[in-house]
Amino acid sequence: MVLLSLPLRGPAQPSELLFRRIQTDQGLSQSLVLSVIQDRLGFMWFATEDGLNRYDGHSFVTFRHDPLDSNSLSSSYIWTLYESRDGKIWAGTWGGGLTCYDPVSHRFTRYQHDPADSASISHDRVTAICEDSLGHLWICTAGGGLNRFEPATRTFTRMRHIFAPLPPGRWDDLFCMLIDRTGAIWIGSYFSGLVRYDPRTGAVRRFRHDPRNAVSISDDRILSLCEDDRGDLWIGTWGGGLNRYNLTEDVFSRFRASGSDPHSLPGDIVRSLCCDRKGRLWVGTVGTGAALFDRETNSFTRFRYAPHPTTSLSDDVVTALIEDAAGVMWFGTANGISVSSPYVQKFGLYTSDSGTPDALSGRRVFAMCTDSAGCVWVGTEDGGLNRFDPRSGRFVHHRHNPANPKSLPHDYVSALMTDARGAVWVGTYGGGFARFEAASGEFRRYVHDPSSPSRLYNAYISAFAEDRNGNIWIGTWISGVFVINRDGRILKAFMHDKSKPGSLPDNDVRSLTMDQSGTMWVGTAHGGIGRYDSAGDAFRWYRKDPANPRSLSSNYVQTIMQDRKGGLWIGTFGGGLNRLDPVSGECAHITQQHGLPNNVVYAVLEDHMGMLWISTNNGICCFDPVKSTCVNFTRHDGLQADEFNFNAACRGPEGALYFGGVNGFNIVRPGQIRHNPHVPPVVITGFRVFDRPVPHPSASFTDSCITLGYEENFFTFEYAALDYSLPDRNAYAYILEGLDRAWVMAGTRRLASYTNLEPGKYTFRVRGTNNDGVWNATGTSVRIVIEPPFWKTLWFRIVAVLLGIAAVTVAYRLRVASLLRVQQMRLNIASDLHDEIGSNLASIAVLADLVRHRTGLPPTAAGHLLDISRAARSTSDALRDIVWFVNPEHDTTDNAIDRLEGIAAKLLAGMNYTFLVDDHSVSKKLPMTFRRDLVLIYKELLSNIVRHASAKNISIWVGDHEGRLSLRISDDGRGFDPRRPSSGNGLITMRRRASQIGATLDIRSEPGKGTTATLSVKLP
Repeated sequence: MVLLSLPLRGPAQPSELLFRRIQTDQGLSQSLVLSVIQDRLGFMWFATEDGLNRYDGHSFVTFRHDPLDSNSLSSSYIWTLYESRDGKIWAGTWGGGLTCYDPVSHRFTRYQHDPADSASISHDRVTAICEDSLGHLWICTAGGGLNRFEPATRTFTRMRHIFAPLPPGRWDDLFCMLIDRTGAIWIGSYFSGLVRYDPRTGAVRRFRHDPRNAVSISDDRILSLCEDDRGDLWIGTWGGGLNRYNLTEDVFSRFRASGSDPHSLPGDIVRSLCCDRKGRLWVGTVGTGAALFDRETNSFTRFRYAPHPTTSLSDDVVTALIEDAAGVMWFGTANGISVSSPYVQKFGLYTSDSGTPDALSGRRVFAMCTDSAGCVWVGTEDGGLNRFDPRSGRFVHHRHNPANPKSLPHDYVSALMTDARGAVWVGTYGGGFARFEAASGEFRRYVHDPSSPSRLYNAYISAFAEDRNGNIWIGTWISGVFVINRDGRILKAFMHDKSKPGSLPDNDVRSLTMDQSGTMWVGTAHGGIGRYDSAGDAFRWYRKDPANPRSLSSNYVQTIMQDRKGGLWIGTFGGGLNRLDPVSGECAHITQQHGLPNNVVYAVLEDHMGMLWISTNNGICCFDPVKSTCVNFTRHDGLQADEFNFNAACRGPEGALYFGGVNGFNIVRPGQIRHNPHVPPVVITGFRVFDRPVPHPSASFTDSCITLGYEENFFTFEYAALDYSLPDRNAYAYILEGLDRAWVMAGTRRLASYTNLEPGKYTFRVRGTNNDGVWNATGTSVRIVIEPPFWKTLWFRIVAVLLGIAAVTVAYRLRVASLLRVQQMRLNIASDLHDEIGSNLASIAVLADLVRHRTGLPPTAAGHLLDISRAARSTSDALRDIVWFVNPEHDTTDNAIDRLEGIAAKLLAGMNYTFLVDDHSVSKKLPMTFRRDLVLIYKELLSNIVRHASAKNISIWVGDHEGRLSLRISDDGRGFDPRRPSSGNGLITMRRRASQIGATLDIRSEPGKGTTATLSVKLP
């Protein structure tokens, strides 16, 4: 047996800080970080030897010197950074002078030394920058002393007169500077000590190291300055350690490194200092890491670089320190940046480290229990057994020694239990089990003994439990359960038997639990749960039934826990958590669907508030049984890993809960878990159109307006919540007002893309959370204007309407002119027909009649002349009709009715007839063809009466009512039978003309009873 007693830092101490590293492989421009600041928007800025970096928690924007761009940095070697009250970032370079970055214009302004200009900066190596209450910038240089910059005039005043009253010294080489709460300026030189200058009185005082004075400053090489919340000044030196200056007592207290004192200052070269909001002093050294000073004990807690784990400080050269707005500490080092958040390390953590002897002896933890002394026993896969004292932080290691039969039986410890007498039982995987004898510090082994049937112990132990009789129940991986007394005699053995329903459910046992009533519960890997009934010496099975949704969710049971109210909680492999009702056998299931981080449950512990803490394959869950809510934690919160192990859990002293996994174990102190209250600022960090970055004049797009062309309607926003505790867990929601109807819950995604947007005005809004889900409900926004194409603009539409009106007007006027020309042409035709052709026809008829009445004319010739006279007069009548049709002056219903009356007067001359016109509406325009067909039908009807009817009385009625023209002609003549075929074409022609104008023609007649013809037509 090997017994070691080694100290380890206590879990609640700050020495357990976890660091997150940010290095060049994540985008940092160079490894040596010389200065760190946070600007008013929340961005972090890092000065390196090769560029200035702006960081949003995910990505970097890097600025470098460009010889071809006068608006770039004056040098890429940045020594110090400062944000002035107007929001500008001032970068002091090593060799390039002073550069000012304006986040609004996105431009750099350079201020460099000009030997010919006394108002220029005195030297190009800038080491420190401060701003006083009047807005003046004070600039220290290495080689040119102190400068005061007037922003209004952009001129520098070289302040050599300040040092004139002092003894000779190297006052040109200044390294650091501080303006304290009284307005006094403290200046640290690299060779000549510390100087205090009061601008109000002009008083100057120098502080130097005096080897004969123990309360003088410890060294004249000043590297860093800091004022704490009490008004004390802290001074870091090169080689003289750390000094605290008390202004009231006017004395320096010295803190130096001591190799024999682990709580002393880690090193005497103090490069950086920071006092946080709690008043704690952080110290960064060159080569010996960082430290946190405890003012109550005047002691330091050290933080050093270690290659493993990667949660240590990234380098032992710590050149910059700052606390951000959320309380996160930033450490600039020679190997990138280390970040430590008080809201990330929620759990104490212990892991193994082959290079550190005072660590957990094995990496994978498979068993845990608490003994009567309040110590925690930790069984590992390959590192044996550890006894951990939470009070002292010490580990005692127990290892297997093949030469010592009283040592640990095997280094793979798979089960642990403390019995009612305080003895610790240790089960191993392959070496049987043993009981630890506290008095002797030895192990009593219980191993396989083939010579004794009562000692056929299985070598692979998975679980222990003690019943009310003090007997020990032992679960095995392959051989079921057996029960022994304290002497090791086997009292009972339980094995699975398919033919016996009351046998053990399965031989692969994973957990043993005795409930408050004394009943033993057995969880198995394949058979579900068995509840032992001592009266009947049999097990009742609880198994998964696919047909019963209220049965056990999985037959692979890894843990059984009874809470203080008597509830039984079952952790399964793949089925989540179950709450079992022992009477009905029904289970309530809690799975990933209900918020559990994973359905593989390894262990369940109840805290003092009744909350259940559940270890899984994806971290730890705190489950509220009353509200049925889950709060989940992962390795980002300080867990050893996301994967844990069964049996590796126990409740420790003072309510602490212990969980073991694949990389050590964690301590959960439920009442001490800190949640991040910081409301993170939310910024829009980028904007892309068709995946091309669009530059913007300000550092972010917040509260601005972006105008796009109609074809630029495919764009993407990038955004970030500037809380750096665990930026990968910050969550977001966004909405594009004018398109989205509701907020889009984006999870941790930091992009929002939109395509094919219509022209218009939109507002993009985004909200964000910190790592613990605290929302910035206001968030930030940016307005988007997508301009329409010119053919969709208002001015274009107005012009188009005006042009349309003009076109219609022109077309109308052209149409009117055309109609007038047609009308004039019709008038001309009518005039020509009437005046010339009509006159000629009348002359022909008259001449024919004169010749025909001459005596002596042969009868044949007289007949021909009569035919000529009749033809001329008939043609003249037809011509008058045509002239009437063509004449536009007759294009009305009134003129048409007058024409009908005139035709009747001529054709029915000498006959007894009446022509009656009913009242009609306002006269309407009638097309020429309509009038023509109407008149020709009318003339044909009258002609038939004259030629065939032999009528004595004729009645004509014309009416115009509701847009229809009606014509009715009646006679009392001989009539006819309309059914008999007619030898002429008159009726056929009339019906054809009626059809052409959409009229109905109804002719009713009987032989001897006269004829009535009715024409009805809708007026066009």
